Order: sequence, then C-alpha cells, then structure tokens
Amino acid sequence: MKADSVRDEFLSSQGFQILRFWNSEIDQNLDGVLAKIMRSLETPTPALRADPPHKGEG
Repeated sequence: MKADSVRDEFLSSQGFQILRFWNSEIDQNLDGVLAKIMRSLETPTPALRADPPHKGEG
C-alpha cells in the first residue's frame, strides 16, 4: 500500500526500524518473530523529530 511505504520511508529516514510480520509467520514461527522483536529492542530508538509550525500555521 502506498501509504505504508510513505510512512515506512519517513520513519526509516528518522532512524527507526520497521518490523512487519505476516499472520502466518507469527502462527508458524512465533519464537523467531519474538527473537526479531527482542533484537530490535537492543538498538537505541531515536526520538521522533517534529518540525516547528510554519508562521501562520497552527
């Protein structure tokens, strides 16, 4: 979906990791999914930066 790719591209550009799992992957390999999640938690997560509003907005 285009909205997903736009969001993922933005989050990746901010230094965030994107994790996606199919329901079937969770059903068939829950331990592997949990291991991926635990590994991702070992990596520091940046704070999401917000640009200040432009003059006249808000």
